[in-house]
Amino acid sequence: MNATSRKQVYDMRKNARRKRRRRYFIRRAAALALGILIIVLVIAGIKSCATNKGSSGPVVTVLPGVAVPQSTKTPTSNPVGNVNAADVNQSYFADSCFIGNSMIEGMELYELVDGADYFAKIGLNVTDALTDSTETGMVPVIDELNGGRQYRRIFIMFGENELAWSNIDKFKSDYSALIQKAKQYQPSAQIYLLSVTPVSAEAEASGQNGTTNENIIKMNEYIKEIAEQNSVAYVDLYSALADENGYLPSTAATDGIHFDEDYYAKMLVYIQINYD
Repeated sequence: MNATSRKQVYDMRKNARRKRRRRYFIRRAAALALGILIIVLVIAGIKSCATNKGSSGPVVTVLPGVAVPQSTKTPTSNPVGNVNAADVNQSYFADSCFIGNSMIEGMELYELVDGADYFAKIGLNVTDALTDSTETGMVPVIDELNGGRQYRRIFIMFGENELAWSNIDKFKSDYSALIQKAKQYQPSAQIYLLSVTPVSAEAEASGQNGTTNENIIKMNEYIKEIAEQNSVAYVDLYSALADENGYLPSTAATDGIHFDEDYYAKMLVYIQINYD
């Protein structure tokens, strides 16, 4: 990652606490409003039952926020609509772990998933994940999965820092080695390889380190192939998050690469809807 992107990630860290406090109060207000609404609906339901006493057939009330069972969903290339942190399904991501580069570290700052573990570092690539630790870790990144906690879902994200690599076979072999170690340490976990996400037109114009959407699309084909060869899920975030021109919207990220809070939420909601 270049110096400009590094500074922007650090700036995100400085603003994270303020945003968390704001999100806390918003959630409290939303919870209070929902509680009042439920009370009103219950009272209305009681009155309705009294009015319709003796009528044929039961009355079914669906409360706001209560999910109606749906048929199995399949992945779609259509972007998720406007969402925020409250739309992230915490039960889906319970006992989850996220491994990867600065994209994962950036997501950690917003604390969108309760109780998740994050093993990530700015500039991390698939080769270094086999040998290097995080800034606070004591073991290689992939060996963090052998720490005693059992995960239900493991999300791995690499490819951005490898866009300029000339030896794609090295990328494939090292990524496969990471997956096999993850399976060894967490045999009951579902493993998901997250695609590299699109960049904005402005970020692409800079052309640094091979960061173009054309290169990203090629890299995602390799990641999809790796997922198939290792029998794990491939998550196509690129198609879900790119606009009609194939770019990341300019409003999604300050540097055109690393998302703001709402776009990280959009990414997570897309995963929970389409990949189970």
